[in-house]
Amino acid sequence: MSGKYDLSSIGAVSAAAELARARAEMEPSQGSYNAGWLHGYADALTNAAKQLEPQQRLMDAIIGYMGEQHDSTQLYAILHERLELSDREISTLGFDLPQCRKYRPKTIKGKTIRVLVVEPGKRCRAREVPDELEALQNIVGGSIEAVFPFPDPVALICNGHGKSLGLPINRPLLDRQGQPCDFIRGRFFIAGVQGENFISLTDEQIRRFRSMFNSLLVLPEKGPRSSKQAKRGGKTHER
Repeated sequence: MSGKYDLSSIGAVSAAAELARARAEMEPSQGSYNAGWLHGYADALTNAAKQLEPQQRLMDAIIGYMGEQHDSTQLYAILHERLELSDREISTLGFDLPQCRKYRPKTIKGKTIRVLVVEPGKRCRAREVPDELEALQNIVGGSIEAVFPFPDPVALICNGHGKSLGLPINRPLLDRQGQPCDFIRGRFFIAGVQGENFISLTDEQIRRFRSMFNSLLVLPEKGPRSSKQAKRGGKTHER
């Protein structure tokens, strides 16, 4: 049951609940203490997220007011420079600022690049893919969205509508402290970045990111627990 959970926001609490439930499903025996505790903890986090909804509505009202008082340049300066929020965090708050809009890379027809493809429930694999928008969209199964959660000049490219489409959970997305703050859904890939272009990963980057994402592997969800297992999980969590 190692690992920490980020509970700093309602979104983080919900993500932590999903992570705890995924870890519970990875336990060899669903009747074990660990599995029961994790299922109970996930249920508690889910309930906590529901209780935070009034605070979230208040936050939404505050954000709406800020949007009315400042133009996009001023807002971006406040959120990004003063509060040190990443572009993804700013977008997650609900701001649609042009400074944070999806990265649209330039592609070179006929060129191939070496990327690391990460699929739900599977180990990572390096692939040579055409450096063409349609080919990149085929990998993620739709419109592409690039995020930059690493200090390296690399991008994580995923389906921009993974959550709304209900794509399967793939890997947790880690924050700057290495803690899970969200889940990536559906197939994604890692590519190098140079200016406005995607480029091949180096051999060292492939080894490092393959090791990282293989260690974060989330197994596919199993069927619903039996009532006996659910009761056992609930009793185990009670203190």
